[in-house]
Amino acid sequence: MNNLDIRKLKNIHQGKRAFFIGNGPSLRISDLELLNDEITFGCNKIYLAFGQTDWRPTYYSITDRLSAKTNSKTISSIPSIKLFGDTIKSSIDEEYSNFSAYWFHHISRPKDNNNNYIVKFSKDASKNTYGGHNVLYFQFQIAYYMGISEVVLLGVDFNYKLSKSTGVSAPNGEVLIGEGETNHFHPNYREIGEKWIKPEKEIQSHSFNLASEHFINNGRNFLNASRYTELEGIKRVPFDQIVG
Repeated sequence: MNNLDIRKLKNIHQGKRAFFIGNGPSLRISDLELLNDEITFGCNKIYLAFGQTDWRPTYYSITDRLSAKTNSKTISSIPSIKLFGDTIKSSIDEEYSNFSAYWFHHISRPKDNNNNYIVKFSKDASKNTYGGHNVLYFQFQIAYYMGISEVVLLGVDFNYKLSKSTGVSAPNGEVLIGEGETNHFHPNYREIGEKWIKPEKEIQSHSFNLASEHFINNGRNFLNASRYTELEGIKRVPFDQIVG
């Protein structure tokens, strides 16, 4: 794995807006087509859209170790600039590890002095980033470091249908097993029998709102243009009005 110099990202997009693509059912391929000239952050299995569109995200990330291990081959071939936390390094199949990426020192479960899990926001991603139980939170911290002045969410439905528990816990949560539930834009996003981590919605909601607070307090914008969303606390804007 080739480690790129994170310091080169400092203020690289000063004053620019960027779209952060969630993979919820409300995400439309036609919406992605409108973002070809925008700075975009994709994640997880957004690559399932590639067969239907020429659009590719500017940046790509994954923080889930279980998914990174299962999908190493595909992840390695994604043409976007890769932004990864070092916590998934050991999960990438060695056979497919010959790629370049910005590897951030990622503290996936920061704790307070009493050893309790807390959500923290890093304003200097060259030093470290923090987990917030969702990959977008990792990307928000990098975007802040890049100087992005306006965050726009798309496809962040924030609504999950849960499946059966395996009875096993991973470092980042309870492991579930796919039963054909639909939580994403693509019908084959999660195969039956595929393992996944139970979303911690309370923590995720807190992390989104904490990121919004840091951007807004620094004179920047943090908006939600998802066509459907249950995420509260983030200012809503109509996607069709801000992209033309």
